[in-house]
Amino acid sequence: MSQRNIYPIYSLIYIAGAERSGSTLLDTILGESKSCFSIGEFRQFWKSFILKNGLCTCQKNYKDCPFWGQILKELFGNTGNIKNIAMYYYKLQKIVERIPLVNLKKQKEYLFKYHKEISEFGSFLKEIYNKVIKFSSAKIIIDSSKVPYWLIVLKNFIPNLMVIHLVRDPRAVTYSWTKRKFDYSINNYIKTHHPFTTARNWLKYNIALEKIKSELQYYYFLRYEDFVNHPNKYLREIEKSFNLEKNIFPEIRNYQLLVKKDRHQVGGNPDRFKMKNIQIKGDFTWKKQLPLKYKIFITMLTFPFLKRYKYLF
Repeated sequence: MSQRNIYPIYSLIYIAGAERSGSTLLDTILGESKSCFSIGEFRQFWKSFILKNGLCTCQKNYKDCPFWGQILKELFGNTGNIKNIAMYYYKLQKIVERIPLVNLKKQKEYLFKYHKEISEFGSFLKEIYNKVIKFSSAKIIIDSSKVPYWLIVLKNFIPNLMVIHLVRDPRAVTYSWTKRKFDYSINNYIKTHHPFTTARNWLKYNIALEKIKSELQYYYFLRYEDFVNHPNKYLREIEKSFNLEKNIFPEIRNYQLLVKKDRHQVGGNPDRFKMKNIQIKGDFTWKKQLPLKYKIFITMLTFPFLKRYKYLF
């Protein structure tokens, strides 16, 4: 056993970055550790899981899921009024997700103006995380919500916050958002995004994470493309960077991992429902399928960060 100070009461690993960056894959792999519990993209909890009556990865809704059902019951008692409660917290979430990310002066003014609402949202997130630890008996929660807005709040409420800044080539992210995906959890298709919207969000989120990283005790930068090529190397580096027990995360053999644990992820890539025997391989379809005009456009728009993250070619 390592002599390091491995855990406080619990730790939160927050996977941050742009959407469609491969976070569901990383989230599920980390969650296979006996010490970890993955909740998926928790920012979908109120809107998709409760208000839209979506499905947990256990294939049950919030009323029937044995894990989230007991948490909701302990927090609110009779869940007959849960939709109104969900709407209230979703409104608070929307306030949080309008925090200015790039202009720090405007961010400071906004945080002051909505201090009460943002503090209430942060306190409640902490309360839910506490319940997750209680009912899962895990030491580490994996939350792949990704958006930097939440990180601005969480850093003030979670003492042992560990952040993985996950980056994927913006041209690959753009291509992913042009494809229609059916989300089994809400029985509907996910809306596609225009390439400009995708590129703008990719740039905005990564600029915000570069600004906030100096305020974090535990921060690790990871490129999706590197991870899928050398998963074990980067799992061991994450352990070391976060001062975790060696080999706490699973060993990947022949780029495959059999998912054995019952999972209760409430959001993420729809492919999470199919993740039983994970084949770890990079998806580079965009190189052939993304139209040339969009390749040029995205490259020009994101060029400074393409260069920073070594994505020029």
